[in-house]
Amino acid sequence: MKIMTLNGPRGVFFQPEEVHSYCEVLIRKEGMGILTVEDQEYSVSAGDIAMIPAGLRHSDRALEPCRNGHMTFATASSLPTGFRLLHDQDHRFEQVFDLAADAMLQSGQEQCAFAYSLGDTLLLLLQNWCATLQPEANSAVETIDQMIRLNFADADFDLTAQIEKTGYSVGYFRQIFRDQVGRPPQSQLNHVRIEYAKSQMQIYHDSVPIKTISANAGFQDPYYFSRLFKQLEGVSPREFLAALSA
Repeated sequence: MKIMTLNGPRGVFFQPEEVHSYCEVLIRKEGMGILTVEDQEYSVSAGDIAMIPAGLRHSDRALEPCRNGHMTFATASSLPTGFRLLHDQDHRFEQVFDLAADAMLQSGQEQCAFAYSLGDTLLLLLQNWCATLQPEANSAVETIDQMIRLNFADADFDLTAQIEKTGYSVGYFRQIFRDQVGRPPQSQLNHVRIEYAKSQMQIYHDSVPIKTISANAGFQDPYYFSRLFKQLEGVSPREFLAALSA
């Protein structure tokens, strides 16, 4: 197994369509963008991990300043042959990846062996991840999750109406969505919106009003946005901004 790790620079970019003879794993470390795989668009943001098997056409377009990590496996027959978009909620995968990337930059056999052992760990994590998700995978859940990621900025997005179109009862769908994604549908929508707002504050700091950022993240009421932000992050938006400037 051959492993290459690379941490890309931060910026707004467009990666033209390409096809690899190896399995590529893309770690979105910062920012939002659109990943296109075989003409299907997927919204990706910080914490997302895209596993792109050999032979699949794909391109990546940043919607704001982004930073990616890339890892390739020359042989990965133990991984699924289809595209997978996972979420590294606690950034544990990313932390191990960063250790491997740093080790790859060091000289010496010991550092090289350490990097490759971390690569084996990352491959094992992906295998276990996919094995855990595979039995519970539900196309309706994947569809709604993708709709959330593509429509979060629309304040008029009716999540309940979209769930009703799946044919499941809303209560049961909340259960299977939580089992597969890790949080209920509305919580997922709130999470994606707050993560986007945080990324905007990290980019623009005080140059863009909080009210504007909340509207751009899909919130009609800036006061509700502030309450939800503090509930999820433990600090208010203004306190979050102050910490960025400290």
